Amino acid sequence: MDATIRAIRLYDVPAIAHGTGQKVSGGRVFKHFRSCIVAVETTDGTVGWGETMPYNSNYLPAFAAGARAGLQELAPALIGCDVRAISVLQARMDHTLYGHGYAKVGLEMAAWDALGKLSRWPLYLHFGGMLSPEPQISAHIGAMADEDRPERMARYRSFGIRQFSCKATGDVVADIAYVRWLAENLAPGESAKLDANGAWRVDEGIRVLRAAQDLPLWFEQPCQTYEECRDLRRAVAMPIILDECADSLSLLIRAYEDRVLDAVSLKPAKNGGIAHTLAMRDFLSHLGKPMHVQDAAGTDIVNAMIAHIAHSIAPRRLLY
Repeated sequence: MDATIRAIRLYDVPAIAHGTGQKVSGGRVFKHFRSCIVAVETTDGTVGWGETMPYNSNYLPAFAAGARAGLQELAPALIGCDVRAISVLQARMDHTLYGHGYAKVGLEMAAWDALGKLSRWPLYLHFGGMLSPEPQISAHIGAMADEDRPERMARYRSFGIRQFSCKATGDVVADIAYVRWLAENLAPGESAKLDANGAWRVDEGIRVLRAAQDLPLWFEQPCQTYEECRDLRRAVAMPIILDECADSLSLLIRAYEDRVLDAVSLKPAKNGGIAHTLAMRDFLSHLGKPMHVQDAAGTDIVNAMIAHIAHSIAPRRLLY
């Protein structure tokens, strides 16, 4: 068995969102996506697959053309690396290109996949073992502008889904009305999170969260920056989920010290890779903090990696 990387191939795959596109706060609509799929081949012929698909250029500081350029810069430096030495591979990438973790994740994911195939172990074993055999999934039901929400929820319930993900619009009056609609339409045992994608000012977030003070809802990334989310959390005694701003272990440590670390959305592309995400997972698990496991976007390559990470987290630590 020779685990040395002998070839890396990159594939540019366009994708189109369903219907009128994915709507997020602030009037942003994402209709077209480009996935950068990576194949890492070892000397013995094993091929591992990875992917990075930035959601859009005005969601995070990442974009598809940047991911492709970063991968083209990184790939030659990894020829000859051993896919079993993930930390060495990461160090080589960091030496070759500063930052741009959203590009590096595609190569690292492919190396993890090759490692799993070479060892004949499912990746959740490499990640620590099977702790959640059947992790729950959440279903996206859109923002207030969508008129088919009840039908969507009924369809997802028929699949056994009891957790719903919703998008805020950024309009405070509309978002408060949506919060009240959710409270009236959630069945016993169901939960929902309203993802603002950083849409609200601190004062606007205070208004929305206070309107939901007695409701069984989570609010994700209510404001754009960590500092704004921190100030909002201190003003309103309701837990929030940190997402876009929670992109490193150092940020989680800071949030814990500031006493605003309630829950976190873990996304490997945002965090700069799977290994960094596992370090954040371990920190949150040690503190007893709940977490979502997801990514900005991707095909079933990304979904498979997310599933393996979720399997390695105790049910009590997965946010439902």
